[in-house]
Amino acid sequence: MNILYCGDKNIKMGLYISIISLLNHIEEPLNIYVFTVNTKIGKKEIEGLKLKDIEKIDKKVKEKNAESFVKLIDITKLFEENLPKLNINTRFTPCCMLRLYAYEVKMLPDRILYLDNDVVCRKDPSEFYYQDIDNIEIVRKLRLLWKMVF
Repeated sequence: MNILYCGDKNIKMGLYISIISLLNHIEEPLNIYVFTVNTKIGKKEIEGLKLKDIEKIDKKVKEKNAESFVKLIDITKLFEENLPKLNINTRFTPCCMLRLYAYEVKMLPDRILYLDNDVVCRKDPSEFYYQDIDNIEIVRKLRLLWKMVF
């Protein structure tokens, strides 16, 4: 199962809790991708997650299933080249918009479930994850959302 999380250093604890909740309900390998950025927007400094933090979570994930992994992906360059100007000064943090860059990151698998770091899994999400989406234009909807934000 492919999972995507996004955020800066402030999501570390929530990310850990969310991933542990997945481990408690899923037996298959988990391929977990985490987008982060290190940038400055105006006077606001955004410090991304550190590789050492992800390595600790990766070790925990591998204890459950050796085929699982957690991979940190720094998308700072992509983010800075395409700043979400319309919403940059709203109550939303810039990191909450990182998921909108997913279709630009070629290394991601075709099917991936985005989760906020405050999501706690209470049961196996496999039925939802593996539902038939062949005739659903998810990418198109993402592209429309992308245009609305940028």
